[in-house]
Amino acid sequence: MNSSISFKERIQKNFKENKVLLFVFIAIWVVALVFLTNNYKNTLGKESYGPKELTEVVEVDSNTKISQLLSVDGDTETLSLKFATYARNNKGNLKLKVTGKNSKHVYLDESLNVKSITDNAYATYSFDEPLTSKKDKNILVEISSDSETGSAVGVYFSVTPFFENSELQINGENNIMELGVKFLLENENYEIFYKIALYSTIVVLSLLVLVLLLINPKQEIMFVILTAVFGLTLMMVISPGAAPDELLHYEQTLQVSNVMMFEDPSAIDKAYLNYDSYGDHVNVSYSYNRFIRDFNKPLKLKEELEGFTYEINGGYVGYYIPQAIGVTIARLLKVNTLKTFYAGRFTNLIFYLACLYIALKNTPTKKMLLGVIADLPIFVQQASSYSYDAFINALILILISFLFKWMYIEEKVTRKDYILVFISCMLLAPAKVIYGVFIFLFWFVPVTRFNNKKSKIIMISILCLPTVAFVGYNAFIRTIGTLSDTKYSANLILADPSEAVGYIGPDDHNLFNITFILKHPDLTIQIIYRTVRFYLSTWFYQSIGRSLAGSNLVMPMALIRIILVCIVIASLREEKYNLSGKMRIAFVVACLMIAMLILAMMLTGWTKRKDYLIKGVQGRYFCPLLPYFFSIFSNKKFKLPAKLDKYVLYTLILVNFETIIYVLSYTFVN
Repeated sequence: MNSSISFKERIQKNFKENKVLLFVFIAIWVVALVFLTNNYKNTLGKESYGPKELTEVVEVDSNTKISQLLSVDGDTETLSLKFATYARNNKGNLKLKVTGKNSKHVYLDESLNVKSITDNAYATYSFDEPLTSKKDKNILVEISSDSETGSAVGVYFSVTPFFENSELQINGENNIMELGVKFLLENENYEIFYKIALYSTIVVLSLLVLVLLLINPKQEIMFVILTAVFGLTLMMVISPGAAPDELLHYEQTLQVSNVMMFEDPSAIDKAYLNYDSYGDHVNVSYSYNRFIRDFNKPLKLKEELEGFTYEINGGYVGYYIPQAIGVTIARLLKVNTLKTFYAGRFTNLIFYLACLYIALKNTPTKKMLLGVIADLPIFVQQASSYSYDAFINALILILISFLFKWMYIEEKVTRKDYILVFISCMLLAPAKVIYGVFIFLFWFVPVTRFNNKKSKIIMISILCLPTVAFVGYNAFIRTIGTLSDTKYSANLILADPSEAVGYIGPDDHNLFNITFILKHPDLTIQIIYRTVRFYLSTWFYQSIGRSLAGSNLVMPMALIRIILVCIVIASLREEKYNLSGKMRIAFVVACLMIAMLILAMMLTGWTKRKDYLIKGVQGRYFCPLLPYFFSIFSNKKFKLPAKLDKYVLYTLILVNFETIIYVLSYTFVN
């Protein structure tokens, strides 16, 4: 674009060139808004009531008949039922019928294709007319199916009764359990929160559509804006504490904030630890109620200090600094504790966005791919929470962008670039040392980018030094010393855990360890094979964003497939530079090494010898691998034109909106 063209002229030129496309996109956007919002209309802004803990699942095949008599307290227009899917070949139909006991009126009579049912999620159905206690105080819920055993879906039950005088029968036999069914009631605060979140998101994303079509900004600007809007919205709709281990990260952030304020890092005023209405690994709707109720209340400190369950050490300080900056500013301004919590989330997101801009600004290739990956739901959720995954993902984006820059731009490595990469390497090592494997890819940078071969060896060795030093340090203390913060014995990894002195960890000493692995390599290979075979697709989809919150907010598979298509299109986009065969192999090897190290860490740290599968592995651990993994697919023979970029961006805007309202809908029901 000619820089002499004014901003107004640019808009006019883009409008003239994209006039038809502009109206088509706007029409699609309007239709999508109407469809998506109406798709969840029966749940949004409402409060659910029903059993909280659902622990049992019963498969509903052609031989299963379930009937549940429930007393309904209050008026409602919907019923929500929680399902479970057992296999990928689910087929058949499930019949759901709701009848009033007194009036005999059939409020709901639907046949559901089981393939349309989302695993581990509530599905909400509207009655043909409102159910009122005056007409029917008791209803009969009946469930049956024509699916064969093994291809049917299941329904959840609670072992703790919630409804009064409930009666459950499974195949004609009385059962003490209670069907996992919920009803939705109007709640003014939830309605307010829903409208604030929804309407503000519609306005901003609508403006983004116009920006994309009329202004056509640089990709780094567009992706930063898109991710910022998505992140700020998720920051509000993902309830405090819902992201994995967020309350732990929050407490460790408070300790870093204490250090910044020259206070005792081991204690904090109890007011900052008020977790009332926070979700612990679960996205909860009552946090929205607290948000509306308490967000503008003045700060009320209790002036009672409370210690922390988990204390930070020096290696953990770095990746809590972004969050701690926001918390410290909020505390100095004496805003209330709820705003203080969100301040930490906000500055963590700002750090992520800054790193994303640096990465996209500097990479000479794969800019579209890196941007799409950075905007994935799981990446943005972690960035808009207290998780240090944002810290790791952000640094990985910087490292791969400068790796591409040094490999393909035919100029010497500048001091500014080198210092930035070194800082990234130094910060990444203590965060998650296993991802330091990617740093060794800098050895593939051509010698011509340095003054001479000796200069390259010295400079790349310095980049690798933090990772090597941290690995050596951990090996040393695990071999001859005791970790002071967790009291792991030196025997924990290298010898029999049953001999560990002061060991604090899983309650069973029969853990996998190096000695056991060396003695029983066959058992080790078997458990790794079983775990990978069982979980591989789950990890892959989770790394894209299939499961949000504490992995229990399961996104619709159709949405994930759309996201995956966007990633594939971005990875096959025509580029000026493409990886050589040698670099593709290096990327694959690095990803495989890190994947195996992740499994090894969970095997030796969390898995007991009696376990059938490796414990504790989550899909988000593989997120840093995605930029490297998808980079290997670009090639010179099969490539997609760059003109598809705007379609991918437009699709991401729709996906972001769908994700937001699905999170709201899911949370109100749950």
